[in-house]
Amino acid sequence: MEIKMINVFLLLILIIGTYIFIKKKEKYKQLLNEKFWIFLSWTSCLILYFFSGIKYTFNLDIYSFGYIILFWCIFFFGEYIGKIVKREKKNQNKKIDFKKKINFFPFFIISLICSFIYIIYMMKSNDIIIGTTRNINTNSISTALLMLSSVSLVIWLYELAYSLINETKLPIYGFLSAIIYNLPGILISGRDALIIFVISTIIIIVYCGNYAIKEMNSTGRKYKKIKRYTVYSVIIILMYLVLLSNNRYGTNESSALNMFKWSAGCEFPEYLENIYYNFGGIGKVIINVIFYYSSQLSKFSLIFNEYRGPYMFGLYELHYISRLFPNSWAMSYSLVTQQLTIITANSGLPGIRIFWETAIGYLIYDFGKIGTLIMSFLFGILIKKISVWSKYNRNILKIIAQAFVCVAMFLTIEVSPVFDYFFIFPTIWLIIIILIYNKKISN
Repeated sequence: MEIKMINVFLLLILIIGTYIFIKKKEKYKQLLNEKFWIFLSWTSCLILYFFSGIKYTFNLDIYSFGYIILFWCIFFFGEYIGKIVKREKKNQNKKIDFKKKINFFPFFIISLICSFIYIIYMMKSNDIIIGTTRNINTNSISTALLMLSSVSLVIWLYELAYSLINETKLPIYGFLSAIIYNLPGILISGRDALIIFVISTIIIIVYCGNYAIKEMNSTGRKYKKIKRYTVYSVIIILMYLVLLSNNRYGTNESSALNMFKWSAGCEFPEYLENIYYNFGGIGKVIINVIFYYSSQLSKFSLIFNEYRGPYMFGLYELHYISRLFPNSWAMSYSLVTQQLTIITANSGLPGIRIFWETAIGYLIYDFGKIGTLIMSFLFGILIKKISVWSKYNRNILKIIAQAFVCVAMFLTIEVSPVFDYFFIFPTIWLIIIILIYNKKISN
């Protein structure tokens, strides 16, 4: 009965959300709407969870599902408050400032040097095999190098946006920045950086390309050219994903499927197993996507029902700080990981510990169930404030800032955006660059 109620509710949300999107006249602008990315990620994940046919040991019940709905309702209420607390003046000039260009070459040199040092350092301190290595040893040195190299994502997005809007040639260091940002993730056979890179790049290409054509009467030649290159990039990315899917959990044909079954205690329907075994590398990528974007709800259900502390008040998500604390300290990152090991072991599925539990799960580790709802309200206010700020006196940096907000909203179905190195480090760089830019134009 509970599952039927949830399915009907989910179907209703899907119909309403789709209808609202179809009714929008300028659909490209929705790519800079954080609500669109929340709807896309969470609805897609819930559909895969409830309708893919995968049977998990731990499942969402009416309470855990209701908590998710309550979390987002409070978040949207926070956004509403953030919008009305200090209304922008209606006659405020929405100034378009796209011609001024920031010289990112010094930042590029920093990212290039640090990226190469990072790769050499990690290869010397770890037994790296591309497409296979998952567990690596990191420390403050490697974290600092990764942070310094992460400015490359901001450089890539800025140069891409500037090229599209002003129909200029994309500088070679802009293209190289895209490669530099993804190299650390490829080195450790990860997908986080790739997901962030792909979503942010799609937002910039579609939004800036359409904006140039529809608002600035551009010819669109650069937009069409970049879209062609995007097709080639998709092929390369797909080849990388096939490599990961074939090797990440072992070279045996059944390795990935068996690992998923063991770790999450799940059963795959016959049609998915047929896709896995009969469609080669593409089939394995499909199963990876379906599993990864449904299994986190199973783990969330376990955490929601079993986690009782300790609570870290933000330091679990800020793990790059709490990892430095001794294990004996009350705010050490290891305290939560130890508790998770106990919970997953007692559940009979110790392997489920390695999977995501959505950003809501991460917030529960830090603030508990009640505190998480309070944080949802505060984050709603913050996100709306950023969105309103980015609309006025708009420039390329503000477009990128709003794109980062949208990426963060997409990532909430996986992890807390604050937890993810590959998101938070470029975000810190973007904040620094915006502060420097604002100080320069104010002088």
